[in-house]
Amino acid sequence: MSERRVKVRLYDPEKGVDWSTELPASTQLQSLTELLYEQKLVPPQRIGYGYVAKGHLCNNRFTLAAYMPEDADAIELRIFAYPQVLQG
Repeated sequence: MSERRVKVRLYDPEKGVDWSTELPASTQLQSLTELLYEQKLVPPQRIGYGYVAKGHLCNNRFTLAAYMPEDADAIELRIFAYPQVLQG
């Protein structure tokens, strides 16, 4: 049986970023930042980026599946740039 794949939309309306891809549901959120860097969609920052799903700041150690109903085939995540003060 193949691993469940889901459509992922990553967006940041302030920066004009809107990118979609398909990934395994087991993908950890922290790995999305590297994808954004590879696609040159966001500038690198030491602390990385966070993600917001349905108004909830996600834990980057969790997987996409953790923020989706089991029968869902897509997720939308807003890119969250941590404030400069937290980057120390």
